[in-house]
Amino acid sequence: MGRQSARMYFRFGDHKDIYYRGHYHKAMYVGATCVWYKIEDDYWSIKVKDQMIDQYGGIYETGGRIALNLGFAKDENGNRLPIRIDWGDGTQEEFWEMARFEHQYPTNDGTEYKVKIYGKIGGFRALANYVGIASSCVTEILTPIPYIENIGSYGTLQISTFFTGAKSLTKICNNIFVNYMDFDGEINAIGAFAGTNIEYVPDLIFSGLYKVDIAGAFENCKNLKNISASCLLGADYSRADGLFSGCSSLESIPSTLFVDGFEEVENFDKCFYECTSLVSVPETLFDSATNGNSFVRTFYGDSSIESKVPALWERTGAVGTGCYYLCGKAENYSEIPISWQ
Repeated sequence: MGRQSARMYFRFGDHKDIYYRGHYHKAMYVGATCVWYKIEDDYWSIKVKDQMIDQYGGIYETGGRIALNLGFAKDENGNRLPIRIDWGDGTQEEFWEMARFEHQYPTNDGTEYKVKIYGKIGGFRALANYVGIASSCVTEILTPIPYIENIGSYGTLQISTFFTGAKSLTKICNNIFVNYMDFDGEINAIGAFAGTNIEYVPDLIFSGLYKVDIAGAFENCKNLKNISASCLLGADYSRADGLFSGCSSLESIPSTLFVDGFEEVENFDKCFYECTSLVSVPETLFDSATNGNSFVRTFYGDSSIESKVPALWERTGAVGTGCYYLCGKAENYSEIPISWQ
């Protein structure tokens, strides 16, 4: 499969670049819906609060001081390019030297501020911001992450640690990785949002990306309740095991979740492991994942399921030890082979 055909948005209809009000935009058709998004923005916008959260979810006392772990980009002569930050409280700062991007807010009570970051970013270890120990003040990603050079290794783009330790993160924007769709290589998104507190997976998260490894991408997102029907459209995937493992608040799964881009994925082990609030599962959920053959503990512990479950045991050569363990309320539970229970 060639690079261009691998980008699934070509399969949903025409796309084109449009220059409008000083920016290049792209239109993409998903079904009958035209999704517009900006290719380049004047700034990257996030929302932060005036408190940092430690790795255990407690408040790390900093007196209203927060930090963003950004890195400088360089020009062709090796000189650092400036980064300007509007901290959202009336303060703007320009940074030239290699130093921590820190700011003292006038409040220290969980107040949120909209932050705008201007200039080319050279890198960041993650949106896990460090003050002594891993902690986080970022609550929302408002616009797609800007393209950051030199974060690939051995031909693979590493986005798996972008949100490491982002315990305060509750919302992410549509098309969050759209600025990376021209990366010519594989994408490592293993555990990309694992352990965050996001409540909803929006549209086209990995749209335009090629051969994305999303194993455990949303693992242990305990507050995640709903998933957009088009959240995974527009990309090609290589792995999906453990994708929503441990999402104990997840209530439903859209039937279109795996409808495109999963043709080559074989392993769906622990994909919805211990999603204890899950009530229904579309019978056709894996129909488009034609090569899927490993479903070990895929719905293990999902004791609230009442609908019929996919008859995955009927697939030739498929394995599914413990796939439906504790799913005794499922409408067709009596049809499930003992080895899959």
